[in-house]
Amino acid sequence: MVFPQCLRVQDREEKEVTGESMREANMRYAVKNKGNLVRAYELGTGSKMEKRLLAEGSIRVEADGGYRLFSQEAVNGEGQLAHKGDFFKVDIVGGRYYPYPNKREWFLEHHRPLGSDEYEQRVCPMPIWTRDDPPCDAIDYLLRTGRLQISPEGFHAALWDAPLSAKKDAVIVFHRLKRREDGSIAEIGFNFVDRQIFERDYTISSPDGS
Repeated sequence: MVFPQCLRVQDREEKEVTGESMREANMRYAVKNKGNLVRAYELGTGSKMEKRLLAEGSIRVEADGGYRLFSQEAVNGEGQLAHKGDFFKVDIVGGRYYPYPNKREWFLEHHRPLGSDEYEQRVCPMPIWTRDDPPCDAIDYLLRTGRLQISPEGFHAALWDAPLSAKKDAVIVFHRLKRREDGSIAEIGFNFVDRQIFERDYTISSPDGS
């Protein structure tokens, strides 16, 4: 099965690829489970969830009108930076709500609205990496550029203008990748996904999604 919506040609020098077109050597792939509906909320629209998390302190409004979202991975009291019009989803862990942001452009490209804050995420195979996987140039690039640190305790990175940490069994999911014509990496977008959440919401797949 092919998912043409997952490929966009950026320009002659660089290609931005997501989903089935990210055919990375020595990497496994996963897809978001089909039919797995998600709830998401647009920041700044005053949804009930936004009001609730503002009251609980899991979302804070900055002096410049931006937002700080405190996901499960947030550390040192620093939330992830987002802006009005971006979207956020919520992880529920131990009865506590943890919001995490999605850039507006990416969210609208990869989700189909169903109404009442419900969306279906389009199925796009994405490369993944765990500590049990062999080395790959994507991880090497992140380590070399300082965007990712790996310690005995887990993973550490600055995402959404905030330091985040994840347990050592977490899964790194790559949702964005730019390569130059010569194949070298120009830019990467990735997230940490808790292992239990990954096993619930994702399925290991081939690069073409089968």
